[in-house]
Amino acid sequence: MNCPRAPSRPSWLAFVSLVAMTGACSDEPTHTSGSPLAPPVPADVADPGPCPAAGLCDSPTATTFPATMSLQAEAESTVPWLHGYVFAGVWEQHYRIFDNVGTFVDYIAAPGGQQGYTAGSAFNRDETKLYTAFFSGDDIRVYDAGAPHTELQQISADYGGHAESIDFDAAGDFFYVGQPDGTRDILKYNAAGTRVDRFDVAVEGRGADWIDLAADDRTLFYTSEGRRILVYDLVTRTQLPDFAVLPDTPTGGAGGPAFALRLLPPFDGTGGLIVADRYDIKRLDGSGTIVWTADYGTENGWFAMNLDPDGEHFWAGGTGSGEFHKFRIFDGAHVAGPFESVSVGYVGLWGLCLLGEPGGNEPPVADANG
Repeated sequence: MNCPRAPSRPSWLAFVSLVAMTGACSDEPTHTSGSPLAPPVPADVADPGPCPAAGLCDSPTATTFPATMSLQAEAESTVPWLHGYVFAGVWEQHYRIFDNVGTFVDYIAAPGGQQGYTAGSAFNRDETKLYTAFFSGDDIRVYDAGAPHTELQQISADYGGHAESIDFDAAGDFFYVGQPDGTRDILKYNAAGTRVDRFDVAVEGRGADWIDLAADDRTLFYTSEGRRILVYDLVTRTQLPDFAVLPDTPTGGAGGPAFALRLLPPFDGTGGLIVADRYDIKRLDGSGTIVWTADYGTENGWFAMNLDPDGEHFWAGGTGSGEFHKFRIFDGAHVAGPFESVSVGYVGLWGLCLLGEPGGNEPPVADANG
């Protein structure tokens, strides 16, 4: 698919400084629905409840924010979303959107600005809707992929389950939701958003956190905030042997827990996978052996990760820093970044999604930047 380059943002989309976080500064317009300002950060953020990554919400950088924070002024969206765009889940049901070279282009936020963590997201197979996991709200929020990208639907997950990851089958007839808490089940929905099944899978440190469905539409790979890459057969409803147990030794790299993972071509496990393992990122081959480890700077909270549509790169980000990066799949080399996700409220990055990301029966495609 050949997509035109996104138009440049209008000149009035400049940076504005929100000095008075309580709204006391009368020189700046206050946010209302449809106003050009993103929701201001409150002076005192309410406790959002459980953390998407146990232990990673306790650091000062993940639970506090400066008294002065610069946010980009944003109008009601007229920006088309193109292949290769990066969607960063941050705070208040808020996703900030970047082009494939890391330039901020757009944002979406659910009406009402309800506080809480936003986590993984995925496009349906025809790329007409974006499905997002509102971790703190125990539901899935669905947005129109066409401008102005309005919220179309809210779909309930288990109460207290904290929906964290989403993946579609090859045809787009069903999608699955991973839950780290509550029942810890993996939920199955039809395309209309009706829950049709649930799977009581084996878990480790937590529940079924991050999931990735293989190309056969039955084999589900997932992590559970531990050291194992677990596998489950959705058709026979049986737990399969672990794909791998990640090492926690000097030769194998620092221990996780393991978070987001993505299968590599041909997306059935034989091509291996990439996993965000807190202290680094690991690529495993089809036998579960580590091929390389990747890292950048002092990042110790690798959590979110996804594949680029070009089939040659992937993107990964950290919770505490709120930064994300582009890496090369072949050798784990750092290509670009850091890019600041500019989370609204808590400083942190809790999910990454790319429009056109390969997986299952979707081949790599050219992104909007070539």
